[in-house]
Amino acid sequence: MMRGKLLLGSFATFLSFLLLSCSETKNGHDKPASDNQDNRVVVLQHQARNIGLKIEPIKWQKVPITISVMGRLELFPQDEALVSPIVSGRISRISVLPGMFVSAGKPLLWLSGPEILNIQKQFAQAYSELQNARAEYDRVKELFKTGAVSERQYQTTETMYHSALARYNSLKQTVELMNLNPENVANGNFKKEISVVSPIDGYIQKIHVNTGMWVNASQPTMTIMRAPRLHADFLVFEKDISKVRKGQKVVFKIPGSSKQYIAYIHATSRSVEEEALALHVHAHIEEMSSELVPGISIEGEIIVAEDSLPTVPESAITYLLGKPIVFVLSNKGSNNLEFIPIPVTILFQNDSLAALKPDSVLTKFSQVAISGVPNLTGIALGEELAEEH
Repeated sequence: MMRGKLLLGSFATFLSFLLLSCSETKNGHDKPASDNQDNRVVVLQHQARNIGLKIEPIKWQKVPITISVMGRLELFPQDEALVSPIVSGRISRISVLPGMFVSAGKPLLWLSGPEILNIQKQFAQAYSELQNARAEYDRVKELFKTGAVSERQYQTTETMYHSALARYNSLKQTVELMNLNPENVANGNFKKEISVVSPIDGYIQKIHVNTGMWVNASQPTMTIMRAPRLHADFLVFEKDISKVRKGQKVVFKIPGSSKQYIAYIHATSRSVEEEALALHVHAHIEEMSSELVPGISIEGEIIVAEDSLPTVPESAITYLLGKPIVFVLSNKGSNNLEFIPIPVTILFQNDSLAALKPDSVLTKFSQVAISGVPNLTGIALGEELAEEH
């Protein structure tokens, strides 16, 4: 019964100390926790050996302050092309497959249909009318110089010529966009089918049509991706938006992969997505890899700042009632070690170290326990329990 009271009393003293230390740190008091000798955790040398106790200096080093983000890999708008025909028609052939590399100007599919023949016929007719209009214009122009025709007649002929020229040029551009030779078409050499070509060098990402399908003008038939240029598109939540700047470094990886990639923030969007309360941040990737493909999800850390902070191994951190603490060495005697439990604020943590907020209590000590820490907690809660262990 007496032993239970001792354990309960020690636990109450320990909790009181933690609450007092937190209050002193929050209120900016400079009085170190070691001034209260009742809160010491004293470990004899043989106890230290039994529990595997080790101590190390608290190291000050530059630590990145980061924001965790999720995102996707996206193509630049200029690196993705939707291929559409200039006129309507039925697909007679498809000459590529998904994943194939194509060069700019390479035929991807062929179309046939009445509109294709009709445009060629209109162009040949426009060419013929232009020849007649030019000849008539030249003839009237010479007569106008000699005064044989009126100015009104000359202007009418000139207008008709320019009208015929405009119609010819318009149809000529359409014929060229259909990948036909205007000279051949003007001479009556019509083609019953035309090719639709790739506008860029890249890989066939998706084919949206089948052979025999009727497609309308400007209807997407294929998606081509220029490789291997991608950018990372991250979502930064509203509370962190003010910390993000152009040029900041981002370390990211694909979930399930250990390989890390580096990117740098290039631009941020100007509007917040209402549903997610987040802002899109675009980052340029420093080095590409074959595992980076458009649309894949990624996770990363934006390095918003670097600061010199006190760091301890991750094993030095223990928790009491959900609050992190460390045991700092307050005195080293010939036969014992004295520790003080200090509440801490963790600013950054990974698998190997934790960076702590340099408050007025922590900075008064230079060494910390890095192993045997749970046993120190046991000793702090009741020395009788520790002796039996």
